Amino acid sequence: MCGRFYLEESSHKGLNLDDRISVEYGEKLPSNKALIMTYNESNTMKWGLPYDNKLVINARSESLFSKKMFLELIKSKRCVIPANWFYDWKNGVKYKISLKEEQIFYMAGIYGKYINKENKVENGFVIITASANKEMSEIHHRIPVMLNEEEKYTYLNPDSDMGDIKELLRAVKDGSLDIVADSGSEQLSLF
Repeated sequence: MCGRFYLEESSHKGLNLDDRISVEYGEKLPSNKALIMTYNESNTMKWGLPYDNKLVINARSESLFSKKMFLELIKSKRCVIPANWFYDWKNGVKYKISLKEEQIFYMAGIYGKYINKENKVENGFVIITASANKEMSEIHHRIPVMLNEEEKYTYLNPDSDMGDIKELLRAVKDGSLDIVADSGSEQLSLF
């Protein structure tokens, strides 16, 4: 699962953002506004889509093509959420999880419109998760779908084949993650 993530302000230049976009950097929680990128633009959007009086923040990759709520969104409303790391917890310990070889990665997402409590149209996004790889399964059974720059382009491209999109919706390879207790002083021992 992905319940929190972090984007450093120093990442701004690497993302090639339009200076007119106002991004709040730092730790992001559900219902916070966060930076998202689509094929044509970047913007900020609220994390979560309301459904049955609940805020849905994650979507399982296995059910994207079978659940009515997600089916049209995965076909035409794909986005990525840039992050430096995400957080997960085990036994009360907060772990910071990032990709070893990447300063920034992109979590696969989908977005859509909804009517908020003030009866106004608002946009929201959810993060797509996959079954965890072996190293992540030591902490949690789910992991955000983490894309590199090339995979990001394929995922966002409206001309991409749905078969190619489905292939991207999986966990990263074992050995790709850097997992550290949030204090930064303890490395998680996986074996």
